[in-house]
Amino acid sequence: MPGDNPNHGFSTIPSVRIERIGAVLRVTFDAPASRNAIGTEALNGLDRLADEIVADPEVRAVILTGAGDRAFTSGFDLRELADFRPEHFMRSHFSDVVEKWARLPRPVIGALNGHCMGGGVHVAVACDMRLSVPGVRFMIPAARFGFVYVPGAISRIERTLGPSFAAQLLYLDAELTAEQLTGNGFVHSVVAPETLQDQAMEVAARAARLAPLAVAGMKELVREDPDAARIAAVVKRCADSDDVREGLAAMREKRAPAFRGQ
Repeated sequence: MPGDNPNHGFSTIPSVRIERIGAVLRVTFDAPASRNAIGTEALNGLDRLADEIVADPEVRAVILTGAGDRAFTSGFDLRELADFRPEHFMRSHFSDVVEKWARLPRPVIGALNGHCMGGGVHVAVACDMRLSVPGVRFMIPAARFGFVYVPGAISRIERTLGPSFAAQLLYLDAELTAEQLTGNGFVHSVVAPETLQDQAMEVAARAARLAPLAVAGMKELVREDPDAARIAAVVKRCADSDDVREGLAAMREKRAPAFRGQ
C-alpha cells in the first residue's frame, strides 16, 4: 500500500489530482481556468497512470471527473498547438491515450461535473458509465474548422452513442445535453451537483467488490469486437481462476468473497 506519497504511489501529473479511496482511484482533471484542458505533460502522465493502474491489483475501479463546475474536460489544450499542422490529427497522441483508458481492465466511471467539448467527448466515451450534473453540454467542433475528427475516436463515439447522435455531434453542428443522452443510455442518470461524487463513488465501490478477472474479461468483450477465439480465451481464463472457486465457495458458505484477481 502507498505511504506518504501525496499521489498515493502513482506518478505526479501536472493539473491532475489523484485520490485513492479504498479500492477506488479518483482522477480529477484540475485546470479549471482552462476548462480542465489536458496539456502534453498531463497527457503523458495519464498515459503512465494507465499502466500504473494495470500494475496495481489494489485498484479495482476508477472515477474520472473534473474540477469546478464549468467543464469535465475540454480535451487537449489547444494553446499548445502554436505549430499546428493538419496532419497532427492523423497521428493524435491524445486519441491514443484516451483509447488506452477505454481499454483499461478496470471499470471507469465518468462523473461529469461540467461540459464536454471536443476531445472531452472522447474522454467521456472512454468511460464505462457516466453520471452527469444537469445541463452538461456535449460538442465536437472539428467540422467548423475543416478537419475530420480522429478516425479511432469517431468509431468509438459512433458505437457508444449510436449513429444518429454521433452524426449530430460530428457533422451536423449540434450541441447535445446530458438530458438528451439519458434516453440512449450514454448518460446513466442526471444527478444534483452536490451528490455527483458520492453517487459515482457508490457505483465504483460496488464494481470494486466484484471478481477482477471476470470484470476485466467482460469489459473486454463488451467494449471491443472480439472474435470467437478471443471470447473463448477470456471465458477460459476466468473459469480456471482462483477467483471463480472463491466466488462459489463464498456462495456456499454465505459469506462475502475475498477476490484476489488470480
